Amino acid sequence: MKQRKIDDSPITYYVSGRDCDEWALFLHAAFVDHNMFRTQMEYFSGKYNVLAVDIIGHGKSINTVMHDYSARALDAPVAES
Repeated sequence: MKQRKIDDSPITYYVSGRDCDEWALFLHAAFVDHNMFRTQMEYFSGKYNVLAVDIIGHGKSINTVMHDYSARALDAPVAES
């Protein structure tokens, strides 16, 4: 799987599989990372595009900065426009 990261984001994700329309998404449980699905990702990457995410604070998604993710803060840009 290829490890990727979006610019200015702490999220690390992994993509593999075929060039097809269907995707399999793997979101891990608490206290682990994308590797909890290693066997499933190997199996499904032969049939689907596979996307596995390391949720913030887990695996390689650990370079985080605390932000205000409250509904009021997230709604502010919408309210201003």
